[in-house]
Amino acid sequence: MFKKPSILLIILSAFTVGFFLSLIPKHDQLNETLIFFPLDPDAFYTEAKTSLDFLTSKDADEYILKWNVKSLLNQTSYLRQDVSLLFEDGYLKDTLSLWKEDADLIQLEKGVFGEDSGHYEAITLHHAEIHYPNDVLKSAQMMSFDQLYVFDSPLSSFHAFKIPETTEEEEGKRILDYILQQQMTFLKGDLLEHFSIPSASYESIPLSRFARFQNESLANG
Repeated sequence: MFKKPSILLIILSAFTVGFFLSLIPKHDQLNETLIFFPLDPDAFYTEAKTSLDFLTSKDADEYILKWNVKSLLNQTSYLRQDVSLLFEDGYLKDTLSLWKEDADLIQLEKGVFGEDSGHYEAITLHHAEIHYPNDVLKSAQMMSFDQLYVFDSPLSSFHAFKIPETTEEEEGKRILDYILQQQMTFLKGDLLEHFSIPSASYESIPLSRFARFQNESLANG
């Protein structure tokens, strides 16, 4: 009987594939990668955070979001690297990444232009490669996540929130979630049919929601 792969390996593989695709330059060369090593029980993150915030309206039709990533390991590691993926309405919109040698801290910030109503999700893999004597290599990983709903109404200016707090926000979230779910269901159906994949044999989980499995198994999803 084959042993099931750990959720961490699945997540790391998914991030690596997505990161590879985002880093292919015009000459088709890959210039960065993530390598998994056994987890180091003595290494942990004292801070690991991804945040999305509404910054300002550019004009009547566009706005700017602030995308921040920060992670701090409890020790200096041979290599620190963070990879963050930003999704808009379920589609990959942008990526953020940085690697540093002999470091414990990584901080990233980027302004993102948007227009019209949308649901933004950002998920980050925080990675550390730790070297010990006799070529012993270990690692430390953690994920962080944030989301933001932005609504554009002809009767008011842009409005953004993470969790609905009013009846109007709850209704806006419900409508947007329903529309996006319908779109994703339609596209997923086309892909399953095109590749002849039996949908009953699999459970589909958006990559943007993988952070929830950091402390629970896929079987509980």
